[in-house]
Amino acid sequence: MIKKMLKYRKLCTALFIIAGIVMTAFLFSFSSNYPNEIDMPWIERLYYCVQIVAGLYVVVGAVIAVWQYYISTKSEFIKNESEKVNKAIELAGYYKDNVIIPFTYVRYVYDRIKVIDIIKSIEPKKMNNFNLLELNQNLSENDINLLKESITKKLFIEAVKEANLIYNLNSIETSYFDKCLAECPDNKDKIDPLALKIAQNCMKGQMRDLMNNIEYFAMFFTHNNADETVVFQSLHQSYFEIIETMYYYIASHNVVDQHKFYVNATNLYLLWIKEDEGNQQKLREAEEKINEIKQPSIGTVSKNFFDT
Repeated sequence: MIKKMLKYRKLCTALFIIAGIVMTAFLFSFSSNYPNEIDMPWIERLYYCVQIVAGLYVVVGAVIAVWQYYISTKSEFIKNESEKVNKAIELAGYYKDNVIIPFTYVRYVYDRIKVIDIIKSIEPKKMNNFNLLELNQNLSENDINLLKESITKKLFIEAVKEANLIYNLNSIETSYFDKCLAECPDNKDKIDPLALKIAQNCMKGQMRDLMNNIEYFAMFFTHNNADETVVFQSLHQSYFEIIETMYYYIASHNVVDQHKFYVNATNLYLLWIKEDEGNQQKLREAEEKINEIKQPSIGTVSKNFFDT
C-alpha cells in the first residue's frame, strides 16, 4: 500500500487535501453552539474544525512516518545481510586461490624436512594465545631447536627447490639451486650460504604471504563485514589445519602481546573452534536421544512372556 501511495504521490496528495476540506465542512455543518446558548462566531467554529482535522492529519502522518521508517530499516537490514552473504561467497573464492595454494607449498616443505610431526604434536586445545610464552610451554626446548635447525640443512634447500618446481615458482632461483646442490656435500657446514639464504627467503616469503592472506580473509568475519556462517561448514576443517600448522610461525612472531601479529586470523580460529565444539556437543546429545528411543522399555514386557 505504501509503495502504491509513493508511486501515485501527486494523486494521493490531492485526495488528502480534498478529504481534509470535506471533513472540515462536515464538522462545521454539524458543530453546535455553547451550552449556555451563546452563539459561537462562525469563524471561530471554522477555526476549531480546521484544528481538529489538522490534528487528525498529524496523527496519521506520524503513523505513516513510523511505518515508513520500519519498512526502510527492514529493507536496509535485509540489504546489509545480503551483502554479507555475497561477501562471504566472494571470500570463499579468495580463500581457494590465495590461502589453499600457498599453504600446499608450505605443507610440502614441512613434510619433506620432517618437522610436521613436531608441529602437529601440539594439542589444538592448548593453542589459545599464539605467543612465544605459550609456544615455549607447548614445545620442548629440543623440539624448538630441531625446528630452527631444519631450515639450515641441505634437505631444506632440496625441499624448497622441489616446491618451486611443483608450484611453478622462481625458475631462476631453482636453476641456481640445481648448481649449488650438485656442488654441495651433505655436510651442512659446507652448504653454499647464498643458496641457503635464497631458500630461506623463498620459504619465508611464502609463509608471510600465506599469513597475510589469511589475516585479510579473517578480518571480514571478525569485524562482521561478512557472514561467517555461510562458509563455516565448507572451510572450517581446512582452516583449522592451516592455523595449527602455522602455529609455530605465528607464535614465534608474537613476542609481546601488545604488538601481536595475525590477530584476526587467530581470533577467527578460536571462534570457529568454539562453534565446532558446540556443533559436536549438539550432535552427541542428538545421538544419545536416538539411542534412548531405540532402547526398548522393560516395563512393556508381558507378565506371561516366560510362561509361553
